[in-house]
Amino acid sequence: MIWRSVLLVCVIGYVYAQESSACPDYINGTVFVPLTYTNGACHDVQNPFEGLSLQIHIRTEKPQYVDGLGTPMGFDRPSPREISNLVHRQPPGLPSNIKGSSRLLIFFGQFIDHDFALVSEQPEVEGVGELLDIEVPRSDTRFNAPLAFGRSEFLLDQSGVRQFVNNLTPYLDLGNVYGDTLNRTARLRSSTGGALLVDPTLFQALQTEFPPFIDPLPNGNFAPLCGDIRCGENTQLFAWHTLWLRNHNYWARRTQAAMTLDPVLDNDLIFNVARVKNIIEYQALVWGQYLPYLLGRINFFALTGNYVFNTGVDPTVSLVFSTAAFRYGHSGVPNDLVFLDESRNPVRPTLPLVNAFMMPRLVVTNPNGGLTDYVGNMFLGQGSISHDILDSRIVDALRDNLFANVPAFAPGSDLPARNIQRARDHGLATINTYRASVGLQPYVCPENPLECFEQITTNSEISEALFELYGDISECEIFPCGMAEDSYRDSLLGETFTFLLAESFQRIRSADRLWYQNEEVVEGFTGLNPTFPPGVGFPIGLSSVVDRNVNQDQQTEPRGNLFVTQTVWLAFAAPDEFIIEWFLPRGIAAPMYQITVNMGGNVRTIMQGGSELLATRVSEGVSPGMRITVSVAAATAPGATTPIGEVTFTTPGGPAPRTTYTPGAIAGIIIACIVGLVLLLGFGLCLSKRSGRYNKYKQETFL
Repeated sequence: MIWRSVLLVCVIGYVYAQESSACPDYINGTVFVPLTYTNGACHDVQNPFEGLSLQIHIRTEKPQYVDGLGTPMGFDRPSPREISNLVHRQPPGLPSNIKGSSRLLIFFGQFIDHDFALVSEQPEVEGVGELLDIEVPRSDTRFNAPLAFGRSEFLLDQSGVRQFVNNLTPYLDLGNVYGDTLNRTARLRSSTGGALLVDPTLFQALQTEFPPFIDPLPNGNFAPLCGDIRCGENTQLFAWHTLWLRNHNYWARRTQAAMTLDPVLDNDLIFNVARVKNIIEYQALVWGQYLPYLLGRINFFALTGNYVFNTGVDPTVSLVFSTAAFRYGHSGVPNDLVFLDESRNPVRPTLPLVNAFMMPRLVVTNPNGGLTDYVGNMFLGQGSISHDILDSRIVDALRDNLFANVPAFAPGSDLPARNIQRARDHGLATINTYRASVGLQPYVCPENPLECFEQITTNSEISEALFELYGDISECEIFPCGMAEDSYRDSLLGETFTFLLAESFQRIRSADRLWYQNEEVVEGFTGLNPTFPPGVGFPIGLSSVVDRNVNQDQQTEPRGNLFVTQTVWLAFAAPDEFIIEWFLPRGIAAPMYQITVNMGGNVRTIMQGGSELLATRVSEGVSPGMRITVSVAAATAPGATTPIGEVTFTTPGGPAPRTTYTPGAIAGIIIACIVGLVLLLGFGLCLSKRSGRYNKYKQETFL
């Protein structure tokens, strides 16, 4: 197993060295400065092999193994299934997330994850392959036998410690669409028009494009061939792959026409131009909408700053990021998938998630037979419903019935339990270890261990369960404790995962010369007069990408923001400031927005430029306990506005009620204070101080 992986890496490295000794800046004689390879080469011309696929994940900490080398922890820890039963079981009736972000935000996260993280599991061939099956408690009501679990493929470093190879490039380069090796990219490409291959049968029947079902399976069937081997893992994921394949071919057609290129002779040029434009729109969505919604505008932009390309920055994905932190989305996955039309009416029966695993063809298959293109209906469906609050709870479809509909995986498995076991397999450490790695103070409660778990979450059921399982915060593993943390400021995630994600995405962006905000990329591929017309237009919204690829290249009016379910919402509120966000609803053209703020009768109006995603921050005149109403309208013509929506809220804090004390009560309070002070000096500090580096921000308006 080990020698096979070592040989593979050596061969790949030799091929890269032979084929990529320099980074060319032309294609068939045409100057093309931001040329990169789908295997990750040449994102940094000074370090052309930085960020290649098949590189070892970096560790931010010493691996936590029993022997320090590769034997997993767990012999003295509760079973992952036991942890799942106590911490990750989701009761009915959980509230939606506080921002009203849609299910698409969660499913987009899975698509992004498959762009830059994949560690192969050891295949079990004739009894060869390490197993680390998950023990099941006797009291378990779903499973009565251990859950099968295979350990990850690995390499040994010079000290004999297991390290794990990422099969993908770390960049946000749509490797899940284009592939992360040169050979896979070649399999995906058409020989004309710079296009990606599409399924011929489905195209003939529906005149719409889908990834081709040509990848042979052991049972004689065929899986879809995509850039990433997991594209058929569930029906909504396959819809994402279909969308970005179509978007590439959309840009290939437009580029060929605008530049009057020959579809055969200029096939490579058309492909690379379309690839760059597709990546531009993808990166703009990740950075401009997905991450600000997920991590919060205050957190995200303060932690990541502005784009500056830094040669030599290592973009390699960290092991804790891929194995734990970026698995946050499992908490927001729903138990079903819905298919809606423009009026939010169902066009197909709701699909239980347990029936959607490994079923990519359901995106194009009618329940009673026949073929229908449901891609647009899936995006409208999941874009119309808010996902649940992000915490440690995970739906039964993932926790009790993962892949249960696939005979080879029957009776199914438990995804959070697998996440915990994978973290042990990879030697991940505890939550306090990773808090220190991103500059946060650890949780420390020497006098009352339960108090640390109560600092993690205000949900007493979860904090008590974690305390019962681990006893001491210093033993609490990163996945269950990181998932359980209460949301941090305006983030949907807890503090630890918020900082881990921001750190990783910042490194990925800083190391990327082919970033959508790079001057060369902007000049070459965006705006009205780019080097390679037509240019990508800003702002970019998911709704626009969906519409053009569902409506056969038709340019339509903006159709709102599919990542959120409400037009105006409170993104963040503190005693002395707040942030309101909104989006442009369907059919309204808005060169300007009018924001009216009513703070206790004091009314002010703010004018702001038009965009598909807007936000405004107000601090002047805001005080604790103030009731505020904010309304947003589109300035559609001089002196005319069209209402979009409004939100009313009360800022935190406020004056405490006045209380009259008798002389005896005052004396008692003084005595109690003296006693309390003595006790305080005796006990010392037991509360962890949170990092305060990002508490004050200057920006007042966010675009």
